[in-house]
Amino acid sequence: MNLPETFKHQMHALLSDAEAFFQAFNDPVPVSIRLNPFKTASLNQPTLPWCTTGYQLSDRPIFTLDPRLHAGAYYVQDASCMALEAVLDQLKLKPQRILDACAAPGGKSTHLAALYPDSLVIANEVIRSRASILAENTSKWGSANLFVTSRDPASFEALPDYFDLIVADVPCSGEGLFRKDPEASKEWSLEQVELCARRQRRILAELWPSLKPGGILVYSTCTYNSLENEDQLDWLVDTQGAEPVNWSLPESWPLTQTSHGPFQTLRCYPHQQAGEGFFLALLRKPEGPSSRPKTGKRLELIPAKETSRFANWLQGEWVYRYRRSEIEAWPTRWLQELEALQVLDPAGLGLAEVKGKDLRPLPALALCRQLNQDVFSTLELTHEQAIAYLQRQALYNLSPGQGLKLASFLGWPIGWLKQVGDRANNLYPQAWRIRMQPSSDDIEKAWKQLTALLPLQAKNSG
Repeated sequence: MNLPETFKHQMHALLSDAEAFFQAFNDPVPVSIRLNPFKTASLNQPTLPWCTTGYQLSDRPIFTLDPRLHAGAYYVQDASCMALEAVLDQLKLKPQRILDACAAPGGKSTHLAALYPDSLVIANEVIRSRASILAENTSKWGSANLFVTSRDPASFEALPDYFDLIVADVPCSGEGLFRKDPEASKEWSLEQVELCARRQRRILAELWPSLKPGGILVYSTCTYNSLENEDQLDWLVDTQGAEPVNWSLPESWPLTQTSHGPFQTLRCYPHQQAGEGFFLALLRKPEGPSSRPKTGKRLELIPAKETSRFANWLQGEWVYRYRRSEIEAWPTRWLQELEALQVLDPAGLGLAEVKGKDLRPLPALALCRQLNQDVFSTLELTHEQAIAYLQRQALYNLSPGQGLKLASFLGWPIGWLKQVGDRANNLYPQAWRIRMQPSSDDIEKAWKQLTALLPLQAKNSG
């Protein structure tokens, strides 16, 4: 790979074994996944040492042709990023409110929702196109404690001293992704690094007021240079009074633990472990007086007497409201919190679209792990049928039936369809559809590889 000379000089200054680092750019990009512990049983093979649900794969299958991925059975994520779990585990946190501030495409948000199922997790992405991808991925993950917002970081100043834990995986120059995306190296420059550093400081300054005194900020990037990493820690100390948080991981792990002044930092390099570039450090907001959350706008809920048509669609306790032509569901346990968050306009679980007097269940409901499947008729699909469904095709030659059906694949719900005799109309979202047009032979070949690499079993399939 033709890397910028200035970048090479930078890495020689950072690494005594820089040549081995550059040689790793000729190696295949490693592949890893993280299982959804609420939907999928553990694999009978060693996990990544730093992630209890993370697995390294020996090859990269065609994930797009795996209905289990679209069902939220697992998430494809770089192994380096999963080290977040091990670092947080050192602190034994029990956060009530968590913010993933720069969340798209959703890797850390879904990880946090799984690590802290009793916490409220807000996944924010300011860029609307990326927020749509985030909403799709979090919907497929199916956790009722995970909510998406699309606001500028400055909006969070309206929630002073609110979050116990903020993860800020900030936009960066992306040096750690050059092997995965060679084109990105052509856009790299020192000017871009400096621009990214200024943007990061703006984001951090706007997020810091919403961190509760004593709360933890996880600062991370996918880049190597000190300007976007260690220098930002110094800046937070100097301008915000941030305090370092110490932690330690086993020395046998192939993760580079370094120190910067009083800070413990994590640096991941592709020549040292099977993952891409990643930097992480933890900071604490000093203890002190805490502002009480402002009383948010009360949610205008649908009266209980009007919810009988859909109140049994979900397990657990929920409240409901109208948002334009849709019905949203909100876990009752977080109603007060969600009212305080109305300044951010978070989206609840999309339950149903109102079509005159009829209700059409929405895709997120099918994928929610609190779905009460006993209420709905289920149509189990073959792999080829599931791919056709995910391409948003109509299905034919089915066993005769009528009405709304929950489409399922090997025990994982993937969406809704409406059956009419031996055919079914497809209700899968247009924006989520598979755009590949593989042949039947390609689909069969892909499935053989997927099942060999990932012999998964749905949690509810026994």
